[in-house]
Amino acid sequence: MFWLIFTIVGCGSEGAEDLDEDLARMHYDTYRNVEPNELYVRNQSSEANEDIERYSDYYGAFLDDYYDELHTLYDHVDDVDEQSTKESVERMIDLVDEISNRPTPPEYYDLRDVTLGSLVELYRVQEYTNRCSDNGDQDDCDLMRIHAENITEYLRTMEYTYEAKLADYGLVS
Repeated sequence: MFWLIFTIVGCGSEGAEDLDEDLARMHYDTYRNVEPNELYVRNQSSEANEDIERYSDYYGAFLDDYYDELHTLYDHVDDVDEQSTKESVERMIDLVDEISNRPTPPEYYDLRDVTLGSLVELYRVQEYTNRCSDNGDQDDCDLMRIHAENITEYLRTMEYTYEAKLADYGLVS
């Protein structure tokens, strides 16, 4: 019991101003011959760029919304529900437009380009949705599905690139 009280009383004995140093020392100075992990090193060595952090957070939210809407799109494509498919595609296009029109740090230009590339597939889904519903041609319906599946590949590329950016700049999602 004595040790518990001693520990609790001792916790408040230092000032809060050196908390960052204490946390860093706690994790990395106790093991003298062990290097800190890469994420910590990158985070400490890179300049604290608030634009990159802010954009990264915003892009992470975009990916979540895009992913959710893609699942909704698949449901409508499978049912060949023309109106709902068009609405879902429009929402995805709006998401891409919104993230594309946002000021993008140069470090994220390649990610923005991949994101804009997904618009090609979204427009194709729109086109083949119209054709499939207008003439009922199975080839057009199949092409609509293929282009919807291609959007998944764009999403995977966006996620991979985003995760790589987080690692490069020592950010945590």
